[in-house]
Amino acid sequence: MNKVQIINFEKIHAQLRGFYEDITILVKKNPMEEMNVFKLKLINKVLA
Repeated sequence: MNKVQIINFEKIHAQLRGFYEDITILVKKNPMEEMNVFKLKLINKVLA
């Protein structure tokens, strides 16, 4: 891996960790509640 790939990986890893924490909190509050469309689009963009 070169330096640019490492930087990109660290950035995406941090974003995904944040998404995971947000989703975990939402599920604990109300498991049947729908997720915000904005958050879903953001998560899908990062995954792509």
